[in-house]
Amino acid sequence: MKSLSVIVVGYNSPAEVDALLESLAKLSSWESMEVLVGENGNQAIPAMAAICERHGARFASFPNPGFGTACNRLAALATGECLAFVNPDTLFQQDIFPPLVALCRQDPSVGACAPRISNLDGSDQISWNDPM
Repeated sequence: MKSLSVIVVGYNSPAEVDALLESLAKLSSWESMEVLVGENGNQAIPAMAAICERHGARFASFPNPGFGTACNRLAALATGECLAFVNPDTLFQQDIFPPLVALCRQDPSVGACAPRISNLDGSDQISWNDPM
């Protein structure tokens, strides 16, 4: 069993997914993860399938059920110990997964965790909604 299943849902975004998979393949934890890519758009299915095959990612296409439903369908196919939901335009510059997986293993009460996310210019990307 892989320690991590990375789940990516795209919508006619093969170039972004290709760059994402290239960045994932450079991580030290690459061998301990599986990647599942879903495509919600119709125009990119052949290109996305070829990209996934080249990178060793599992591919599934859906008749645009929406982002959340596609994520759930891929999660049902996942075999990893932990799940990581990643947007197709994400690029990894460092391996964030080992400490996140370790946190989940250490404390079974942890249901979700997230890393600090930075924009390309180094500024923080806000990934939560602060109601205050």
